[in-house]
Amino acid sequence: MAGKKTIEAISLHKKKYNCAQAVLLPFAEELGLDRKTAMMISEGFGAGMGGYKLKTGPCGALSGAIMVLGLKNSTGNLEAPDSKLSTYAKCHEICEAFEKEIGSCSCYEIKGCDTGKPLKTCDECIMTGAKLAEKI
Repeated sequence: MAGKKTIEAISLHKKKYNCAQAVLLPFAEELGLDRKTAMMISEGFGAGMGGYKLKTGPCGALSGAIMVLGLKNSTGNLEAPDSKLSTYAKCHEICEAFEKEIGSCSCYEIKGCDTGKPLKTCDECIMTGAKLAEKI
């Protein structure tokens, strides 16, 4: 069953927010961000990095989940960034789980740009990204 934030993420996507925005915004306040800032930060991460046809560009929903992870896991220590390795390890876990569920982490591949056959819909990616973010 989808959690409250996952349901909100799908609703935001239907209101024309991109995949990264849809995943990040439901978590904004609890992460210390106002929704406008969260929307602006994540704007360029939709459609596999702004729609640029990078074959390796990550899915925006995955990017949004990684943003949530960074905001939750980082110590925010400006003098000595000491949480990077922990965050990277958790990123690997999220990417592996996302890839297992969706079939790829690449927006280009998920949308079937080479094959003409999408692996999943954007809504399915958003649901997966938001569910993973909810588990963090």
